[in-house]
Amino acid sequence: MLKHLATADEYEPVVRYLAMCLRTGGDLARRVVEQMIADAEQSLAQQVEHGIIVESVDPKARARYVTLSQVGALVMEFAMAEPGTTSMEIWQNHVATTMLPALELYSHGMLTDNGAMLEEHKKSLSGQSATAQ
Repeated sequence: MLKHLATADEYEPVVRYLAMCLRTGGDLARRVVEQMIADAEQSLAQQVEHGIIVESVDPKARARYVTLSQVGALVMEFAMAEPGTTSMEIWQNHVATTMLPALELYSHGMLTDNGAMLEEHKKSLSGQSATAQ
């Protein structure tokens, strides 16, 4: 992943087109994002299989969250760019400013409660499905 991001400039035309497509919305944007989510789900499953990342309680939801978080961040980078900023500059800034916090968050987490909030949420989800039956 790091090797690919180090050569991020080569992806700029695709990223520029993707950002424009997503900002426009509609059926094409929806299909593109749904495909990205499906690809992310497959990639995350392979990474779990290889011991690179931890298993998820809900792999589909995690793939959706990770994808939408990054797609949304990228779209916002383009939306917030100063007039005259090139798409290459926007893309390079996005890579440069998101790599460290993303790796930090995914490597070390953010909450200090040793998983208590997650466990409480999972219990609430179990309660919801029990009452729905």
